[in-house]
Amino acid sequence: MKFTFLVAIGSFIVSVYSKGVIPIESISQFYDIVDNDKDAYTLVKYFATWCSHCKRLKPIYAKLSESYEDNDVNFVEVDCDKFGNVLCTDIPGFPMVQLIKPTNGVTQQEEIEESRKSTWGKIKSKFSGNQNKEDVIEADRIVTYEGSRDVESYKSFITTVKYNSELSKIMEKIMNEDYECGTSEVECQEGKKYLDENELVKDFSTLDINLSNTAQERSRLENIIRNADMNDEEVKEKVKILRFYTRLLNYIEDLAQNQTQEHDEL
Repeated sequence: MKFTFLVAIGSFIVSVYSKGVIPIESISQFYDIVDNDKDAYTLVKYFATWCSHCKRLKPIYAKLSESYEDNDVNFVEVDCDKFGNVLCTDIPGFPMVQLIKPTNGVTQQEEIEESRKSTWGKIKSKFSGNQNKEDVIEADRIVTYEGSRDVESYKSFITTVKYNSELSKIMEKIMNEDYECGTSEVECQEGKKYLDENELVKDFSTLDINLSNTAQERSRLENIIRNADMNDEEVKEKVKILRFYTRLLNYIEDLAQNQTQEHDEL
């Protein structure tokens, strides 16, 4: 069986919003788009009317949006002369482009307010314009673009962010001891099997990980990949799996290190 890696990336749901560049006219419209229920990503261009670089970016951004008309990416532009006090407070300069990931369920703001506000209260608080963007959208959903301002560079950026986002979802399932991978979730199955066979995680609940073992395993995998004959199609397919394993090692090591850091801070 071939290891079909992240097939879902090529089959996203089409968003009802992904038709050209959408100018933001209200705070509620902005949040309605970025917190959509279509699993759609949103690329946001923040600009100012006096900014010459912003004017040069306008046709490039429009062309970029046209290439995604049948995909799951919304393209919006925010006039910071109009919404600077709410949506642009964290923008250091113009133009700035950020990709906002889907909510994948309830937003952070809704979770915080769930226990102390009525449904109407939550909506009023969220859309009243009294909160800054960073107070409503989780920081890990926002990725800022820092590359060249051309169509291909932006497309590469979007692809990379989407890839890493989908990969993180798979890693979370693998590390969830109670989660049972579906029959079509090949990566999830491979990951759980790999960790179990190599005994890299002693206890999932406490993230008891033998970091010396993971370091040795990483060295072994990298050595195999480095010496692989990439002209052989079967070998190339196996290398995909090995690279997935190295990413899984990165993920569990980061989890362990973050937990150690949080413990030290306490």
